[in-house]
Amino acid sequence: MVRISPGVETKEQLLRIYARELEFPKWAGANWDAFEEMLRTAGGKSEPQKIRIWHAGCPLIGKPEELATYCQILRDLVADSGRDGISYEVLFRKSDRETMS
Repeated sequence: MVRISPGVETKEQLLRIYARELEFPKWAGANWDAFEEMLRTAGGKSEPQKIRIWHAGCPLIGKPEELATYCQILRDLVADSGRDGISYEVLFRKSDRETMS
């Protein structure tokens, strides 16, 4: 499970959390396209995966464009859940749902 703690203010911080928790390869890029590709391929792991993402706080507060991009990537992943052997579950605190939509 990936836990996004309160206080994640930058894309770089957010992507580092995912890279650490999901053990992305060191060569993985630090941009939105690379992030989505790593999630869609489970960082290159061959076995089926279930990726659960728990937001204990809303990331990227004060950066609406970055937050919108992040949320769109998560929506797309959930919509495609189960394809290619990877399923996704994305959880938000009730108090943050409106901010993240």
